[in-house]
Amino acid sequence: MDPNFLNRNNIDENFKSTVDPLISELKTEYSKHELKRLEFNKITQLINDLENFKPKSQVRESKIDLIKYITYFIKTPINDFDDIQISKLQAKYILPTINNHLHKRGYTAKWIWLWGLLFLLPIDIILWLFIGEYYFYIPIVSIPYIFKQVREEIKAKKKNKLW
Repeated sequence: MDPNFLNRNNIDENFKSTVDPLISELKTEYSKHELKRLEFNKITQLINDLENFKPKSQVRESKIDLIKYITYFIKTPINDFDDIQISKLQAKYILPTINNHLHKRGYTAKWIWLWGLLFLLPIDIILWLFIGEYYFYIPIVSIPYIFKQVREEIKAKKKNKLW
């Protein structure tokens, strides 16, 4: 089915039949090195996870965005893009899907724990200033958060779900 005719009403039934020809076209058009730049293995895994996601109504927009991302590289050769432009396209089309819906399935973004730490560190500093005068203070907010997030990142990397 032509990706231009997909909408919110028929994306659930026609997603796999639309994406499979696009994926095979990417495989034939690009070399292994170019597919690695696109993170092709992660994209195919993302397609399978989006297809199996329940309830399907929550990921309809994500499916359309993924099809737009793939067709973007079919229309324009990948050699015209540098890594920064590819990262920007991933941030526009793929990362919202991971952050909104697929985090429960083990997907995560690289170094996301660092941004959380930047917000939690001031809380620990404030607690240290007030409580540290009277008691020995251990950063109770940031240390457990860092351990949890780094552990999730390691698990996601092992399962090829780290973006």
